[in-house]
Amino acid sequence: MAIALTAQSVLVRDDEVLSASLDNELVLLSIENNRYFGSGEVGRRIWDLCEQPSSVATVVDKLLTEFDVDRQQCEADVLEFGKQMIDAKLLAVQTP
Repeated sequence: MAIALTAQSVLVRDDEVLSASLDNELVLLSIENNRYFGSGEVGRRIWDLCEQPSSVATVVDKLLTEFDVDRQQCEADVLEFGKQMIDAKLLAVQTP
């Protein structure tokens, strides 16, 4: 069943994922899937912000102070990135 992400969804990293920053990029290794994933600067920053459980809205608010992007586009991008990372079992949605 697909998870519907919203601005209130709380994202958190999967503890079993190994990550490394290379310049402004991010490399992730999923032990469970035995696969590598890569992301650019914004994906790296989202990953950093999800070290502790963070709502999508909190991530968006922080990114808006760091990157030149409008709120609507930023939220859409964070939601899409979050969905991709959840599908790959790199991030999870924390339930209350």
